[in-house]
Amino acid sequence: MISMKLLSLSMGLVFMYLMVNRIPFVGERFALFATFDRHLYEHTDNLCLTNVLYRAPDAFQFLSGLNKLLPQEQDGHYPSHWRVNQNTLQQVRAIVSQMEEVKDSTDMMSLANREILFMQLLVLLRKGSQEQGAEDNDARLNQLMAWLEEHYAEEVCWEGLADSFSLSLRTLHRQLKHCTGLTPQRYLNRLRLIKARHLLRHSDESVTDIAYRCGFGDSNHFSTLFRREFNWSPRDIRQGRDTMLQ
Repeated sequence: MISMKLLSLSMGLVFMYLMVNRIPFVGERFALFATFDRHLYEHTDNLCLTNVLYRAPDAFQFLSGLNKLLPQEQDGHYPSHWRVNQNTLQQVRAIVSQMEEVKDSTDMMSLANREILFMQLLVLLRKGSQEQGAEDNDARLNQLMAWLEEHYAEEVCWEGLADSFSLSLRTLHRQLKHCTGLTPQRYLNRLRLIKARHLLRHSDESVTDIAYRCGFGDSNHFSTLFRREFNWSPRDIRQGRDTMLQ
């Protein structure tokens, strides 16, 4: 069975781990998992999670070719999540509400209705995630945040970055704070710290090297921010002390 997890936050953010990869989720983000995918959540600020469970594509009664609408593996990478704007999010919620109203039975009409709605949902998510060059600020902020996820270790000039995504600095601060509950710099620091914690657990690099690799120019400042974020020092994480209490 395929488990499609539609994740929506009223504000704040959640960090999701899919296998060993860290994915920051904010607001208009959706994920699709197969049953063999292992995932967990942390920093679940204002989390509102909806699960839409369906069998494998070849088990549908009235639909075929659904695989073409699902995320496909590309060069060993499985893009299991989509980012969409507020307009698409509202349409998705409307479809999910219709799904909840369909009778949970095996008669032909109920099965057909559920499959039709699922098809509409996939088409909407795929189309919404592929829209490029959107003019609204939501889409621009989504693109900027996607850039940060890939370039978190780089030095960031917020004014220049905002300008490169056709946003004013004031709009960037306001929208990112509304979406995540964090200022731009605090959001970037959290991305860096989450990555650093992963490296502390799964690599042999020194704390200093990890700090620099994740965009921190001073290892002492890194350690201070790290302890403030996780209530553990980098050394504690390296030695696995946090997991001993779980």
